[in-house]
Amino acid sequence: MSWFFINSLRSMRGKPGLSPNWNHARQSDIATPDGLWAIEPHVARDGFGAKFEDLLVVQDGQAWFLDDALPHHLRWQASGLH
Repeated sequence: MSWFFINSLRSMRGKPGLSPNWNHARQSDIATPDGLWAIEPHVARDGFGAKFEDLLVVQDGQAWFLDDALPHHLRWQASGLH
């Protein structure tokens, strides 16, 4: 078994701080620990999908992207979505 699978199971059984996932699930309803996080948004509709990855820094209760000059961030800012 992999680390990811084992910690997912452990988080569902009463140890939410071990969850490798941050989503809508109950075990994700805790503060994010400090560190460098890989964020992978997934968007799909009508058989077409896209996925990209951002690096998020979390430190002392604050969060920021490691690089804000990414092409999709610039497009979001230009369109008013960000």
